[in-house]
Amino acid sequence: MQETATQTVQQTNSKTLLCTSVTASTFEQALDEIRMIAEAGADLIELRLDLLTDFDVEEHLERMLKTTDTPKLVTMRPTWEG
Repeated sequence: MQETATQTVQQTNSKTLLCTSVTASTFEQALDEIRMIAEAGADLIELRLDLLTDFDVEEHLERMLKTTDTPKLVTMRPTWEG
């Protein structure tokens, strides 16, 4: 299993931080969404891996995490959770 470095998002001066979810259905669409969200100025990006129909953890995860410098939150919900 790969180790991934983690970043801490710190809130300063009572500033509200914005987290936006990537809800694409394919890996390539997800990369485009990640770039657009980062360019729009989000403070945190949630990667909804459970929504990707073609996701391969060994092939795709590291690339998704390194697409931008914006911190990421990775979510993989089971089907029953929605």
